Amino acid sequence: MKFRTYIIVALSATAFVPFVAWSVLHLGDMERRIAEADLEQHSATVDAAALVEERLQGINAVVELADRTLAHSALKKGGDLNLLLQDIVESHPFIKNLHVDHRTADGIRVEAFFPSVSVDGELRRGQNHDNRWHAVLIRAPEGAGTLYSPVLLSSERMPEPLMTFGRRMTGLPEHILSGALACSPVFEDIRRNLESRGLAFALLDERKQYVWPLDRSRITRWEASLESGTVVDAAAGPVYMTSQKLHAGLPQWTVVVTRPEKSRMMVRTNLEVRMAFLALGVLLLTSAAGWLACWPLSNALRKLRGDIDEDYGDDRNTIEQGPEELREVQAAYRELRKRLHARQVSLEEKNVHLASTVVRRESELDAQERLFREVFEDMKDGIVLLDPQWRPQLENTSAASMMPGSFKHEMLAFCRRQFEAGEQDVAVYEAELDGAMKAWECRTFPFRAGRAPFAEGFCVICRDVTERQEVERMKNDLISIVAHELKTPVTACRLQIDLMRKASGDTEELKALDSDLDHLNHIVSDWLSAAKIEGGSFSVHPKATQIGPLIRRAVRLVRSRHEFDFKMRVAEEAECLNVDPGAFVELVVNLVTNACRYVRPGERPNISFEVEVVQPWAVIRVKDHGIGFDPSLSERIFDRFYQVVSGRKRRTGGTGLGLVICRAICEAHGGSIKASCADGETCFTIHLPLPRSIES
Repeated sequence: MKFRTYIIVALSATAFVPFVAWSVLHLGDMERRIAEADLEQHSATVDAAALVEERLQGINAVVELADRTLAHSALKKGGDLNLLLQDIVESHPFIKNLHVDHRTADGIRVEAFFPSVSVDGELRRGQNHDNRWHAVLIRAPEGAGTLYSPVLLSSERMPEPLMTFGRRMTGLPEHILSGALACSPVFEDIRRNLESRGLAFALLDERKQYVWPLDRSRITRWEASLESGTVVDAAAGPVYMTSQKLHAGLPQWTVVVTRPEKSRMMVRTNLEVRMAFLALGVLLLTSAAGWLACWPLSNALRKLRGDIDEDYGDDRNTIEQGPEELREVQAAYRELRKRLHARQVSLEEKNVHLASTVVRRESELDAQERLFREVFEDMKDGIVLLDPQWRPQLENTSAASMMPGSFKHEMLAFCRRQFEAGEQDVAVYEAELDGAMKAWECRTFPFRAGRAPFAEGFCVICRDVTERQEVERMKNDLISIVAHELKTPVTACRLQIDLMRKASGDTEELKALDSDLDHLNHIVSDWLSAAKIEGGSFSVHPKATQIGPLIRRAVRLVRSRHEFDFKMRVAEEAECLNVDPGAFVELVVNLVTNACRYVRPGERPNISFEVEVVQPWAVIRVKDHGIGFDPSLSERIFDRFYQVVSGRKRRTGGTGLGLVICRAICEAHGGSIKASCADGETCFTIHLPLPRSIES
């Protein structure tokens, strides 16, 4: 886009700001005027409804007066009633006829009628009115007042529609006073008043049929909604409609006042047309002004561009006329070009120096690379570097000897599976090689290199741990053998103590010896359990069991060696679990004993035991406020022979196998155990699966 275009756009935007502000103000004024007109229409609707109510109340008063007058003369001759009817009709021009009907044995008959003769010359007295609308009034309760019929087309050849009214006569339960009134004298002045203000008037009954105005040839309905203050579709187009229902005690009619939507929105349409013409004028004027203002600017910019295209400044392109700012830009550009030339010469000199530096650094990097290769080749651990697609790219001599032939691909595939599964960083791979079982400890991790044949990939480090595993196996076998060998003499000593107790009584020495044997028996049992866990033969036999008695039994066993406070809470739905009773008691004993051993010096252990249901698990929490442990050791405390020392000498006793056995018991039941420590509180959380009946 050219410079002059930017100028024109800027001028147009500047001119349009006040134009938009003016438009917004006028739009707000227009909306206010529309709202005032709508409010005025609503007020007119309320006033019209009040006038209709006033007219109907007047009609009701006339009919009630006629009722009282005629009631006194009902027992006289029909001629007397006819004269009274005539006086009432002639006194009130909007009443077109009035008659008194009497229910007899052969139906409802006309007792008096004015006019007494129809337009066809038929005498109306004695006519049967069983099928007329007002016949149902004979069953209306006394005091029901004056009722109006639904909209009816006159059966008479009248120039306008009529509406029927009627009431049950006071004191004469078998008589009905009924008549017809013309709507025009009642509602015409209301219509003219509203029409003079540009509004249309309509009166609807409870079935939304037109009461006024009404075409004599047919009955029409209001098809749109009667919600006041809405725009509805009418035969002549959309109209803005307001409505008002008549009050109770009068017919359930609705006064509807409408105004054409086109007339209502005429103010907005006129304003929009004016805004369009004004916007076009603003655009044309600003375009012309911008075009004239851009001429000297364009000439100056053309010279500035010619100066830029030349290698050096030329007097032909020097700006002599035009904005002062552009002349300053040209002078600054020429000065900058001189500086850049000097800078270019300096950079060329530095490039020569950098070239020699690069040669020196390359020789240093080559020396470092040779050193890395020597270290890489001399490492006893096998190292394999792989590209991002896990294809081997580089390996040292140890890796080549550890992984001969196709065996290397099997081991690397194992390392890839372990890494992609997100399991432990160090995995042990066991396989038969040269007729003997071998074991390798493999560690896999990704790497990035600054410069290398491949900049990123994976590194696998392998270490032969066959001998270490053999030593570990021998240690486990030794523990198992020693535990089994100690089990027999411990049992024999127990029998000897029982014999000595029977012979000499329960002395303090025997009690101490018995306690030491219990401790030794506990150590032997832990070793045997650890051996089973290590050998994969540890198992449990779960069955539906009430855990409350098991917990209390475990607490009694621990109380024989320790003093502590114990609080238990078991949820009702968790009272019966699917556990191995013996293993569950051992689990509780180990956790409670652990809490007693790691109590703060001088404090009495305070242990809480809670069981609740969190579908589909039974959750057990064992809490104490002992010395706690570092949260980073929450997994290590479940390792064999590990004990928390907390910066002091080990003084808690035990084998260091209690938590190992606890985890084995939980996992054998299909559950888990985790430890946490925060704010001086240690918590062991156990998840055990619920029995099927509780899950459902």
